[in-house]
Amino acid sequence: MKHTSERELWVNVILRATEDGLADKQERKWFQLTNPDFVEVCALADLDPEAVADRAASAFERYDQAEASGTKFEITRPLSPAPRPVARYEYAGRSMTLPEWAEFTSIKINTIRSRLDSGRSFEEAIDPAFKPKPRRFNGRPGRKPQRHTVNGVSKTLSEWAVIYDVNHRSLAQRLRQGQTLEHALAHLSSGKRAGLLHTVDGMSKTYGEWADHLGISYDAFLKRLRDGNRTVAEAVAMGGPRQRSIPRPMTSTQGVGHDLTESSGTGGRSAARDRAELEFSEKPDEAHS
Repeated sequence: MKHTSERELWVNVILRATEDGLADKQERKWFQLTNPDFVEVCALADLDPEAVADRAASAFERYDQAEASGTKFEITRPLSPAPRPVARYEYAGRSMTLPEWAEFTSIKINTIRSRLDSGRSFEEAIDPAFKPKPRRFNGRPGRKPQRHTVNGVSKTLSEWAVIYDVNHRSLAQRLRQGQTLEHALAHLSSGKRAGLLHTVDGMSKTYGEWADHLGISYDAFLKRLRDGNRTVAEAVAMGGPRQRSIPRPMTSTQGVGHDLTESSGTGGRSAARDRAELEFSEKPDEAHS
């Protein structure tokens, strides 16, 4: 977790950029998900870039309306959060903070925290003679790490983070916000997201390339994904003004089957779209080779 003063520094950078955007409309271009500087600053401030961009757009719209009506408009800066009460831990009739327990037991505070985070009891965490048992996956205290599967590819979150060279904490935070794994990886500011390919019906493209293929803007393509939590295959199936047809393998009955699904009205075309194959590239470094 970032130190409070460090996070506030980057939050103030975003606020200052918002104020600049109010005074100069050209500065508003900074608030775009395609701008790596904007996305990186949001990550340093522990803020979601999409939410920040939406709030900035709302502020600019309200400012323009206030300016047109002659009303004064100001940005309200958030108040500093109230300090959290220091947690105290009670054991054997004593109530002390972790630093006090560390000094009392001569155990490093990071060791105590690590034991607590791994599921140990407080008694075990402050026991100088404690020796951890070998981790096992068929019982406590060890637990089998959770694996995240995307179209048949299963890896732990740490493995996904290493493969795409992204921050594990930022990746986990986006999953807690309800984003899919592929969406989270594609929107992190660092790492190898430029090589993150999304395959639909045998064609592999990045988000930006799929937007170009459909003839829509990058932001419009992202909106499709956000609305209804759609997959890339579903977003592509919605089509676009200049969508190029995706070549499909010919079969001996393709013409008959195609005519039948169109004329029968049974939803065959929709089902075919739903079955659009979506794959995940495991090797981003080889995406452009």
